[in-house]
Amino acid sequence: MNAGAPVKISVIMPVYNRAQTLPKAVRSVLRQTLREIELLCVNDGSTDNTVMVLKKLAKNDPRVKVLSQRNAGAGPARNYGLKRAKGEFVAFLDSDDWYASDDVLAKLYEKAVEHHVQACLGGSRCAKRGTLQPLEGPGKIFFTKEALISYQDYQFTHGYCRGIYERRMLMDHNICFPPYRRFEDPPFFVSAMVCAGRFYALPDIVLIYDESRHYQKIHWDERTVTDILKGIRDVLCIAKEHAYVGLQKDFIERIRCGDWSEILAENLRASWTEAKIVMEDANGSFLEDALRQYHLPNGEKPFDLILQNIYSNNRSFLKRTMLHVWKALKSTINEGRGT
Repeated sequence: MNAGAPVKISVIMPVYNRAQTLPKAVRSVLRQTLREIELLCVNDGSTDNTVMVLKKLAKNDPRVKVLSQRNAGAGPARNYGLKRAKGEFVAFLDSDDWYASDDVLAKLYEKAVEHHVQACLGGSRCAKRGTLQPLEGPGKIFFTKEALISYQDYQFTHGYCRGIYERRMLMDHNICFPPYRRFEDPPFFVSAMVCAGRFYALPDIVLIYDESRHYQKIHWDERTVTDILKGIRDVLCIAKEHAYVGLQKDFIERIRCGDWSEILAENLRASWTEAKIVMEDANGSFLEDALRQYHLPNGEKPFDLILQNIYSNNRSFLKRTMLHVWKALKSTINEGRGT
């Protein structure tokens, strides 16, 4: 890229302790046939030799910019990158994923400009045990043909790394990532797509998603679960504002299947005041059109089912805890009596 040439795409990559996977991810960006790009690597307080690897990569290609911040999570790291980006469009890539081919950014950019859209998306695949496989989930993760699509007809929450977004649109409308440790990307993606209104879809696979990391066991705790709930609430609020019934039905289905209920009940036993408030807020964001077909008992809202499950688990947790406390006290009393 010639010095002073306009940047067409800024690729933003948050990095935390990924020294081993960084080179492959970075190479997939720098090999792109679209040369008018920059790669903003945001070191999120890494404690391994990530910074050393980043500096070496930046030394070999001036398009690599190394930024650093105290550990705050991937969302704030991406926001920092957004503030420093210069591109006409921005893309986001995690430091252990990679682009599927050398021309994906060129295709995304050309189609976005040709069709005068503020967002352009392709498809994803996952890397699993050394082979590329289709991502499990709804068909909306990929597209079967090129098309100009209204987000009102699409109504999907995942896969933001598959696309590019006009930077001015994001900055003018203050669209950024919330500071959540998990589920921070759906609120960003939905906000961006609602603002764009429509996007151009490509059948090309543009992103390879490293399943070996993304599907490792999650460390659940109250902060993690509460942040997930906040992300869900944010999406539900956006859906309510724009009457996106399809988005809300998707969340209702996930709640009713029981998986979320079990996770929340298991990890919010001791103190769940904030989570309860967030769930009550989320309950108030459901549209009647989204609820109508589910016939929930006694006029309850979806998160009422989870709240009941948590309350039940809290009671059993307290019973078990009190039993251990009573046994410990009894043992201490007996020792004091010399028995």
